[in-house]
Amino acid sequence: MKVLTALGFSAALLLSAQPVSGLNALSLRPKAECMKTVKAEAKKSAKEGARYFGGADLMNCDLRKAVLKRIDLSGANLSGANLTRANLTSITLSGANGNLMPDLTRAILTKANLSYANLGGSDFTGATLIGANLYYSVATNVNFSNANLSGANLTLMEFLYANLSGANLTNANLTKAYGLEADFTNANLTNANLSNSTLRSANFTGANLTGADLSGADLTGATMPDGSIHP
Repeated sequence: MKVLTALGFSAALLLSAQPVSGLNALSLRPKAECMKTVKAEAKKSAKEGARYFGGADLMNCDLRKAVLKRIDLSGANLSGANLTRANLTSITLSGANGNLMPDLTRAILTKANLSYANLGGSDFTGATLIGANLYYSVATNVNFSNANLSGANLTLMEFLYANLSGANLTNANLTKAYGLEADFTNANLTNANLSNSTLRSANFTGANLTGADLSGADLTGATMPDGSIHP
C-alpha cells in the first residue's frame, strides 16, 4: 500500500495494491491513475490552505479500499466510481449533484456529510453511515440494504423507492423525510424519529419499531411489521 501525503495535507490517502478483476475492470479507470488525480488535487488544496477537491475528475475510477478521510469532494465527479470498502470517514459530499451512482458497497462513511447531495442510484449495501448527515439529500432508488445508519440525520431526506431492508436505523432522525414505497423490511428502527414523515406504501414487514416516534407520519397504504396494511 502506498501512503500519499500532500503538502500540509493531514489526511492519509492510501492506495490498495489489490488489482481489479472480472468484467467490472473493463469499465474502470486504473487505480494508480485515479490516485494521481487525488494526489494532485491534494497538493493544490494544500497550497490554497484548504482540503477541497472540487475539481477532481474521478469518473469511473477504481478506488476500492482507498482511504480518503476528512476531505471535501463536494464538487468532484464520482459517477460510476467504485468505492467498495473505501474508508470515507468524515468525508464531505455536501451538495454533490447529478447521478453520482458510485458503488459504495461496504464503504465506511462514519460522520460523513452528504447533506443536500443527489445520491440517486448509488449503492450503499452494507455501508457504515453511523452519525452521517444526509439532511435534505435525494436518494431515489438508492440501495441502503444492511447499511448501518444508526444516529444518522435523515431529516427532510427524499428516498423514494429506496431499499433499506435489514438496515440499522437505531436513533436515526427521519423527521419530515419522504419515503414513498421505501422498503424497510426487517430494518431496525428502534427509537428512530419518523415524526411528520411521508412513508406512503412503505414496507415495514418484520421491522423493529420499538420506541419509534411516528407522530404525524403519513403511513397510508404502508405494510406494518405484523403484515397489516395501514389505512
